[in-house]
Amino acid sequence: MSNHQEARLLVHLLREGRDYYTFARDEVHDAEISRLFARAEMARRGLLDALVNSRLLYQASATLPVEALGTNTGYAHLQAQFDPYHSELQAPALLDREQRVLALIRHVFEVDDCEQLRTVLKAHYSSFAACAASLHVLAQRQLAAA
Repeated sequence: MSNHQEARLLVHLLREGRDYYTFARDEVHDAEISRLFARAEMARRGLLDALVNSRLLYQASATLPVEALGTNTGYAHLQAQFDPYHSELQAPALLDREQRVLALIRHVFEVDDCEQLRTVLKAHYSSFAACAASLHVLAQRQLAAA
């Protein structure tokens, strides 16, 4: 992967996001939001697995230790604040992170000349875009209720 820092950030966001959405999916008390979290977790798991299977990344394990990203970037802070009865309150922050992941996927796709990586990113982009669209609806709903 070229542009090493941004590719590392993308992988880090994918791992932290996967862990957050796995946790949130199991904790949330709203079935619709649980399904959304499950789709977001599967999108991350799918891309990480594809990167490992293509030998572009060597581990996608949830047990791989990684430092938590910053409060406004990563998911650890959101997980610590998670309210299973009002998970929609995190929708704007989750949408922001989803948009950041989409932007990183696009950027790495544009700057990296590895055709195998570009193929993997292209194959998984739509699942992230769909999650972002669903999070946008949830965020709008939460903002309207406020």
